[in-house]
Amino acid sequence: GELKFQNAPDHKTPLDNGGDNTYDVTIQADDGTGNRVSQNVEVTVTAPPLQLTKLSDEYSGTFQTNSSQRDGFVKFNDKFYFAAFKPGSTSQTTLYEYDGVNEPTVAENFDKSLYSIPNLFTYKDQLLFSTTYNDLWRYDGENNPELIKNDFTVGYTPNYFTVVNVQGEDILYFGANELWKYDGNTLESFDTADTADPNYNKSKISHVTEFNGNLILTGVSENPYADGSSFTYHRSGTHVFDTVNETFTKIVNPLDAGTENLGSVSHAPDNYVEFNGKIYFTMDSDREAAVSDNWILGDIGRELWSTDGVTKPDNVGEMELVKDIRLGDNGGSPFPDGYSGFQESSSDARQLIVFDDALHFPATEDGINYNWYKYTGSGDPIKVTDLNAGTISGAEVFEGKIWYEQGPVVGASPSHEPKSLWYFDGTTAERWDPKIYQGSPDHGELSKDITAIDDHLFFVARDALGPFSIWELGY
Repeated sequence: GELKFQNAPDHKTPLDNGGDNTYDVTIQADDGTGNRVSQNVEVTVTAPPLQLTKLSDEYSGTFQTNSSQRDGFVKFNDKFYFAAFKPGSTSQTTLYEYDGVNEPTVAENFDKSLYSIPNLFTYKDQLLFSTTYNDLWRYDGENNPELIKNDFTVGYTPNYFTVVNVQGEDILYFGANELWKYDGNTLESFDTADTADPNYNKSKISHVTEFNGNLILTGVSENPYADGSSFTYHRSGTHVFDTVNETFTKIVNPLDAGTENLGSVSHAPDNYVEFNGKIYFTMDSDREAAVSDNWILGDIGRELWSTDGVTKPDNVGEMELVKDIRLGDNGGSPFPDGYSGFQESSSDARQLIVFDDALHFPATEDGINYNWYKYTGSGDPIKVTDLNAGTISGAEVFEGKIWYEQGPVVGASPSHEPKSLWYFDGTTAERWDPKIYQGSPDHGELSKDITAIDDHLFFVARDALGPFSIWELGY
């Protein structure tokens, strides 16, 4: 006889008593004359092997990376959407839809030709997207897209979309210089103006993250020069935005020189993630030393910090240095002993990953080789892997592993060498079939294209020495 399930099992939704995909079955046979025999059988349901599929070469080299949101693909109305150049065009971008089976096509009734679509986000019954023309659009999946606003501050594309439930209603927040609020119909803006000095009234909001029903975000003020000809960034820090009272409170001051002619958003707190009731983030605390020794800003690196998100009596929250990967004095070389190991990547918000009840992050001890570290919430973070490989970026949790891109170390410029797709299970890291695809030698930063949605992992890569293509890893 044949033993089979009446309905095909799903390894992600086990129905056995133990909930571990192991089914205990008793098989009984009877010869019709009263002779019976039974046997206990253990049936284990495992995940099917992952299959790699190239969706199309139609969009070779034209995929629009997502500059500040994590995902280059979104799911909306049971379809997957992404932005790429129109067929035959090298300058005009449009929106594509993919049903998970057939080849992607231009989205229904999407007749807009835009310069670039760097951010996609779904909210309520709308697919929102911004463009590099500093505007925001909405699309319902059937009718032509509708412009919401086209006069955001020049140079500030709407990004860091975050939804918070405020008094029973889901409200969307995002950064576009100021902090913006959208309820599906109307827009409202807020800034982090310093009441003690009204000149600092432009927020440069970034890294917006929900925390305990409020927002954690980075705000950078602008200080005009006396002649009004230009400005510099000043007093970047972490703020809590109270979503009910709609007020800002700074809880983290950057540990830098803080003078008017200094300032770079690359040193500001970023990469916020909630773990064990705290907010963890990376921040460069060595800017003053970098300036005094005439090093280029950004060469010093970042450390791992935490805050409980609560303001203390001195109006600034307590923060704790969790880990400086490279300790020592700032000794005068491009990668001094004090160079902390976090990558200088304020645009890629996937440096801190909560996975398997621990906080994982990529870092380097020598400025060249990057490895995975693990922090459980107490003690000291530990290095888990020992890889002779370059920068790690674009991490996504998919099928019980962290998937990411990592490049080999070649010479002094690992970030510009070919990258491959890797996965990390919390203990070991493996490269996924490196012979199939790799990054481009002249464009190693493909990480923002990696997106995990349901049973699909999408990414953009090269097929051997061929053009860039869109790939799908799934069942």
